[in-house]
Amino acid sequence: MAEKRKNCSDEEVTIVDLEPAEHPHLLITLQMRTSQFLLSHKKIVIRLLLLLILFVIIIILLDLSPSRVLWLSKISGVPLDAVTLRIQGRVLYAQRKIDGTPLWHATLDSVPAEPPQIADNTVYALSENNILYAFNALHGTLLWHYHIGDFTTFRPIAVNHILYAASPSGVIKALQINNGHSLWETSLPGKVTNNLLLKNNTLYICINGNIIYALRATDGSLLWKYASPSMITSSLIAMDGTVYYSIRNNTIIALNGQDGTLSWQRQIDSIVSGTSRTNFIFGFNNIVLYISSNINTEYGDIHLIAVRPSNGLPLWQKRINTFSIVSSVFSEQDVYILTSDGTLLAYKSNSGELLWLAHLGNAYTLSLAMQQEYIYIYAVDGACNVLNATNGKFLLHYRTNFRVSSPTIIGIRVYVMIPGSQIRQIQYYSGIVAFNAETGEILWCYLTFTPLSEPTFANNSIYADDIQGAIYAFNANSGALIWKR
Repeated sequence: MAEKRKNCSDEEVTIVDLEPAEHPHLLITLQMRTSQFLLSHKKIVIRLLLLLILFVIIIILLDLSPSRVLWLSKISGVPLDAVTLRIQGRVLYAQRKIDGTPLWHATLDSVPAEPPQIADNTVYALSENNILYAFNALHGTLLWHYHIGDFTTFRPIAVNHILYAASPSGVIKALQINNGHSLWETSLPGKVTNNLLLKNNTLYICINGNIIYALRATDGSLLWKYASPSMITSSLIAMDGTVYYSIRNNTIIALNGQDGTLSWQRQIDSIVSGTSRTNFIFGFNNIVLYISSNINTEYGDIHLIAVRPSNGLPLWQKRINTFSIVSSVFSEQDVYILTSDGTLLAYKSNSGELLWLAHLGNAYTLSLAMQQEYIYIYAVDGACNVLNATNGKFLLHYRTNFRVSSPTIIGIRVYVMIPGSQIRQIQYYSGIVAFNAETGEILWCYLTFTPLSEPTFANNSIYADDIQGAIYAFNANSGALIWKR
């Protein structure tokens, strides 16, 4: 048998073993070639490095860890708790501003009337049904909600370096004017429905429209309370130790200011009972002046009745056949009445004599204010006419960019709480504004939330409260915030 053979050819492999002395020479050669490559491809290398850096940044941005958010906050300056809002129908959506992460959403009773606002880690949203909501900005927890139509508008009182203020829920506070520190606080069982009145170290408050409480101004302790026989229809006034006010059916009531006992009660027979009326009451020069106007008809009877403070017996009375009353103010000698057709009438308080009248037009029916010998009449479109209070002569005219309601005028400055949406430069719910009484020029503005009352002036400072229950003190000249409580 023939033997089969397989031919195999082995490849010859040569292994070269470098001597140790040859290694440095090879490294130097490699470095030189690398340097030459980098120099000749410099642009490509830079681009590759930039791409690498960009890649690292993208990886960091895509990282959802808390450290990434913290890092972003540090380099951007955007706080971690900053929130942005958006509205879709009745639903309010909140997301983290730094990265757009959804945080929470809430459904309102109706679509928002204005863009929601954020302040002090709280989101405020006002619905078209006039309900103001407050949510925790980070968690969306509903803190509170109020129907603005249920709120009262009674200004604080500043006397003897103490500020007295009342919330709608019946909480009465006394604060030190210089720093806002609380002196005392008390809660009354009901809703404040009338102006605060301070006289002879006694604070008088109307609760639920028909109960008057008298508190000691030094500590808030209860002195007495009086249940009125009917709903109170005017402000409270005090004169010579007696508190006066009016009730339904055109009745004036006088109470002893010290113990709350009834001093006298007098119904005005010349006014038809049972009609809906708006009432004002003033006290000066040993006269209690009662003004009543029919609010059911645009044109109708206005009654001015002056009575004796001691017993309520009439001194004089006058009936005016003109439009209904919009506002009224008084000086030591005279009373000024603004009617719904824009007519301003001036009467002598001790006799009812008509001193003068001025026809301004029915646009001038928003508010009326007096400062020394000047009368300021503000229109619904922001226009203002200034008249001489003595003779009714026209002095000047100007226009503001906002409506002026219930102004406080000190010297040549006007202070007023107004909706911020009416100020062209401001997008906020509300603000306290100071402007020049002679030109309408805005001097300063501080943004707040919906106000409860017109501002109060004392010790060259302005005091105001808002819908959150906060009380503000401002420098009257500069608008700088002194304190907030």
